[in-house]
Amino acid sequence: MEYGRICRKGKRLRRFQRKGISVLLAALGTAVILLMSVQVAMAMLDRPGSVKVSGMKADIADMALTDTQEDAETGQAESGKILAEDPLLLLVNKTHALPKDHTVDLVETGSKGIYVDKACAQALSQMLEDARAEGLDLVIASGYRSSERQQEILEEDTQDYMDDGMSYEMARQKAMEQVMPPGYSEHETGLAVDIAAAYHQQLDEEQAMTPENQWLREHCTEYGFILRYPADKEAITGITYESWHFRYVGVQHAKAMTEADQTLEEYLGETD
Repeated sequence: MEYGRICRKGKRLRRFQRKGISVLLAALGTAVILLMSVQVAMAMLDRPGSVKVSGMKADIADMALTDTQEDAETGQAESGKILAEDPLLLLVNKTHALPKDHTVDLVETGSKGIYVDKACAQALSQMLEDARAEGLDLVIASGYRSSERQQEILEEDTQDYMDDGMSYEMARQKAMEQVMPPGYSEHETGLAVDIAAAYHQQLDEEQAMTPENQWLREHCTEYGFILRYPADKEAITGITYESWHFRYVGVQHAKAMTEADQTLEEYLGETD
């Protein structure tokens, strides 16, 4: 009996030992599998194109940069809108007509019968006075024009070209290189003036060679004026070079445009 009991106990012990070894081996196997899984996962994290913390940071940075760019573009659009709303920057050219509700507060200049908008009258007077102090003699050849007067000038110039042998269509096209139809001329704003040397009042190529005109082109921004139709910007303004045509935009805008070498169209982002 005792021997049999001992034998049975021995068998149970061996079964327990075998079971314990199996459990231990299973545990070790599980640990090995877990370790291998961790290694595989870490290796995958290092693969190109996988999601990593640094990659997430980069994505966030890219998102922040995109937001900044969008904010900048919005700011630029709002800035352009503000500029466009400034009455001194009213754009009038071949594609931008004078608003039908536009009004002009006219005052007479030193030249009899020539008027300009009150907004630029004082600056214009000061510019001419300072030029005279430098020994230069300037006259205002043209200031504000009504739409009726603008039409008359266009017809006169068209007829002049026709007298030279051009057809009406060719003559009108040639005339419009310098004279705009009614409603599309800066002179109707009251902010534009044609200025010439007193001894050479022809508005031609030789005007640019006079000391008076050279002084104006050099100093006009100090008084808030710009040379409206530069020689190298004809493709943008649509007007041939006019060394005598000056437009008032205010000192701040005049200096900004001149420093950036921009026309009014470029300054307002209206070059299309």
